[in-house]
Amino acid sequence: MHETTREKHDALATWLPQCRWFSHKMTPDIATRLRCIDSIVLPRHELHNEPVQIEMLGFRTDTSEIMFVVPVQYTRDQSGTLLCHDVTHDECFHAWLLEQVLQRKILQTSCGTLKGHLIHNRFLHNCGTQRLTISPLGGNASNTSTHIRVFESDTVTTNYVDKLFRTFSTGTHPETEIGTYLSQRKWADTPALVGWLEYAPQREGQGGAVATLHEFLPGSTSLWDYSLEKLTKDRKGFKNLCTTAAEVGKLTGKMHNALTDSDSSSAFAPLVPLLSDRETTANAMVDHAQNVWNTARAAELSPSVQYRIDQVLSHHVSINDALRTAVTSPQTAAYTRVHGDYHLGQILITPESRRIEVIDFEGEPQKKLMERRRKTSVCKDLAGMSRSFDYLCFQAHRTGAAQHSATELVRIFLEAYETESGGACFYPENEKDRKALLNAYMLDKAIYELGYEIHYRPDWIDVPLRALERYLNTGSLLNT
Repeated sequence: MHETTREKHDALATWLPQCRWFSHKMTPDIATRLRCIDSIVLPRHELHNEPVQIEMLGFRTDTSEIMFVVPVQYTRDQSGTLLCHDVTHDECFHAWLLEQVLQRKILQTSCGTLKGHLIHNRFLHNCGTQRLTISPLGGNASNTSTHIRVFESDTVTTNYVDKLFRTFSTGTHPETEIGTYLSQRKWADTPALVGWLEYAPQREGQGGAVATLHEFLPGSTSLWDYSLEKLTKDRKGFKNLCTTAAEVGKLTGKMHNALTDSDSSSAFAPLVPLLSDRETTANAMVDHAQNVWNTARAAELSPSVQYRIDQVLSHHVSINDALRTAVTSPQTAAYTRVHGDYHLGQILITPESRRIEVIDFEGEPQKKLMERRRKTSVCKDLAGMSRSFDYLCFQAHRTGAAQHSATELVRIFLEAYETESGGACFYPENEKDRKALLNAYMLDKAIYELGYEIHYRPDWIDVPLRALERYLNTGSLLNT
């Protein structure tokens, strides 16, 4: 097929707003903001006799340019109009990605280089004759994850999961950095990072991760899905969930210990935060909160919800001040590397063995790589998981289960964490300081949730809104 540059541009501009991962669907004049940075034809991998390719697309926002990674194929309809199709649902793309990583291949493109990195030599290398099947995983809007099942013979299979980062940035990616580090530490409570694919633009001094490849855990499911099913279908579901909350608290403590290196030269060495470090954290919280307040003011919501939001907005100055005061207060606990986007969906459970493992160490996808790699308080992860229990109870009740408060789950989770981490350099020694700091991070998380739900899931707004109202009434989110 011969397609012109103009045809490809128009096809992409028409197709992108239909993609869940494309976060600028409502931006006006998409076509004028779009440009092709690199177009990579995948050698020896065709689909229906047409080439498969990766488009590296630049999208200009009002403040910067974002680069998107877009594996596509072009076809024509009956009228001859060029159409664009996502190929992440086809085996040929994943076979190519597997080959690039496992064989450490290097592919020169017109404007850069694609390079495979393998850190576990025990995985198969000869992909050419292997048969594979694929299954999409989850509904992550920021990335695309796929289970790859490789049949080495009629009886032997190897399972992987690849994750394509839809947004590309040069620099060290926390998913590959932490995955490599945990492999070196031999920390067994996460699926092993097998390797990753790197793209290096010619004009940049550094490349960046395009995709990762991990071991896949057959029979596992997310702890969110598992817990929701238990609450809605099992009469003893909440009691069982209390046991699980304790297991998650213990696992979280082990994770933070694993992410703390005694080598002072390591990127994972703990850091006692100076006032400037604490002010950087507080300023980021306050700036983000202000953006959410502005979003909430401009949102078109039902009158009853808008009234409740207006009540919260009337206290936005005192909320901002509370964030700043709690985070900038003197702290004895060190900052360290954390998960950064920690919730029940980031833990896998294998029901038969009840083994739980942590996944997805990339941090919050909408933030810059430097921010995601920045050391901070472990209270960020503790707050994320605590808020996730609140969401779980809300959703379970909405789908027919008895109404449960997250208070007991959060208490059990935090007590188990303290048992595992008490005395660690990253855990605040003073109970009063610990509660103040954790409360601030939970408040910050609830504000983030409000902005997210306004943008993407208005029918979930009640969860963060109730939390913010509770904070205004009691001054605390630690007791629900």
